[in-house]
Amino acid sequence: MRKLNIQVALRNILHHWLISFITIFGLSIGLAGSMFIFLWVSDELNFDHFNKMGYRLYRVEEDQPYSKGLFHVNVTPWPSGPVWKESIPEIENSCRITSTGSLLFRRNDKIFYEDKVVAVDSSFFRMFTFPLLEGDSRSVLRDPQSIVISDEMARKYFGSEDALGKSIEINNSEAFQVAGIMKKIPFQFRISYSAYCRDLCSCTVPVHCGNRTSDQLSGG
Repeated sequence: MRKLNIQVALRNILHHWLISFITIFGLSIGLAGSMFIFLWVSDELNFDHFNKMGYRLYRVEEDQPYSKGLFHVNVTPWPSGPVWKESIPEIENSCRITSTGSLLFRRNDKIFYEDKVVAVDSSFFRMFTFPLLEGDSRSVLRDPQSIVISDEMARKYFGSEDALGKSIEINNSEAFQVAGIMKKIPFQFRISYSAYCRDLCSCTVPVHCGNRTSDQLSGG
């Protein structure tokens, strides 16, 4: 009986081949589209999901007035973070994040330009639950010339040697001490970099810091 049903179905498909093709093709497109939509929604819902404190973090954005109207931007004046924290009791902590541009990293004979580097306040690893392989998240960036690097970067510059406590020279100027080593960060994270260091603009390292604007993150 099953064999007969299959034969009848195939005969109908071949007899009405154009209608069958349109129906099967449309069904395939619909299924493929549904799968892509599901994958996209799943990816969006998982963004920053690994951070346990995410529900308490807010990024401060700004409407900047210009002659042609208001422009919405995700940067704010550099001094804002500490001022807001001091003047608004509901803000428990704040963190400024600013791009450094490409920097020259040197460790002995290993010299590379790194462009996935960001400067942050010392509160960064207390506000974001990063999986640190080595180092204490409460104090990794307490030293102004400290840096936290990924395990991939640690292998790149130090090989099998333990990188914690060792130094990396930046832009042929200052030596930054490795205070922490982190696991590979999930790609669904908006602030995914290979190295996080204290505010380079306030040190003697010659880097371009633009007009001293930054992302401001507040936790409450």
